[in-house]
Amino acid sequence: MLPVILFVDDDHNVLNGLRRMLAPQQNRWNMLFAHDAADALRIVDQTEVDVVVADIRMPGMDGATLLRHIRTARPTTLRLVLSGYTEETSHLHTSSLAHQSISKPCDAARLVPALEDALRLRPLIADDDLYGRLSRLDALPSLPETLREVLAELNAPNPSLRRLGTLIQRDMALSANLLRLVNSAFYGFARRISMPEQAVVLLGVRALRSLVLAAHLFDSLGGAPVAVRQLTGLWEHGVRTSGLAQGIATQAGLSHEERDNALSAGLLHDVGKLALAAIAPDRVNAVFERMAAGEGSFIDIERRHHKATHADVGSYLLGTWGLPIPVVTAIARHHNPADSETVLGTVTVVHVANAIDHLLQTPDAIDALLAAGGNLTLPGCDMRHLETLGVLDALPAWLQVARDRLQAVQPA
Repeated sequence: MLPVILFVDDDHNVLNGLRRMLAPQQNRWNMLFAHDAADALRIVDQTEVDVVVADIRMPGMDGATLLRHIRTARPTTLRLVLSGYTEETSHLHTSSLAHQSISKPCDAARLVPALEDALRLRPLIADDDLYGRLSRLDALPSLPETLREVLAELNAPNPSLRRLGTLIQRDMALSANLLRLVNSAFYGFARRISMPEQAVVLLGVRALRSLVLAAHLFDSLGGAPVAVRQLTGLWEHGVRTSGLAQGIATQAGLSHEERDNALSAGLLHDVGKLALAAIAPDRVNAVFERMAAGEGSFIDIERRHHKATHADVGSYLLGTWGLPIPVVTAIARHHNPADSETVLGTVTVVHVANAIDHLLQTPDAIDALLAAGGNLTLPGCDMRHLETLGVLDALPAWLQVARDRLQAVQPA
């Protein structure tokens, strides 16, 4: 069955333009068109719609009200906004009425990939009840004004690093998180960074976007009704994994874009645990109880007892917010990289970095592994996958990256 996409706009010229522009996709998608919100609600009531793309300003019921109705009636429908009203679009996006916003004018080169990415996310969550709760996730408050301005600047065609530094400096918590991140020894910068503007230049735009989202997610979801002490180390684990992933990607000679993606995915790879703590706390508590009883790791228990894992949930959530597909894929597959990579890339790098950080807490532990020579096996890492990629011999060098950075944070 073809996926169903509903377009809603009161401007007939816009709808006709969309019909013409998307005509080449009619063998892939079942596209429906509504000229107002009331017409759209009738269609949604009668049809299982996968994605709705709505304008904001419409007479009668506006786009915000329409999306609110759809979120309640059809929580599994992905909601996108297509509008030229930037301020309102930003507000909708951050208040969770819309998953993503696409500004007008929009050509096929931008709209088609956005719709393809949205449709690719649904199969990640096989548990319909969990999917519905995740789609209605209200645990995330609207972004504070400063963070909205930062994201708006990051999404500008030519973002200003100077303006980004100035904006971030206005937010004490964001500034602190940014400086803590860049000054972590796991990032390997040679000098201590004391100003947000310096940190922005060093991290770059792609990594900064992930940091802003990560800081907001950890702050807003960190108080979820779950055994929070079990989750208190997630931010630190994300920072270390992020730095290790970037270091391994650099050592492996990956491109600058892949290094940035590795940093972002490493920072956010476990955010699905926070989302689950917000929407299904009993489930998370049960997993921790099984772990305490010796039944295995978090991911192993999830695979045995649940239809979707924290990796699925995290990748779905961040995918709906428009993070780059390589980052979303790395988050989805960071426990099973063989499912998505046949050459070394972001997924495998994050997989290795995650395994290293979970199991190696001191330089002496790394030395013990390195001493194994040709018999080296990293627990939690898919060694057969590394061998298939032809990078198994590189693992000692990657462990050395971890050892050097870990040693830098050990007390003298």
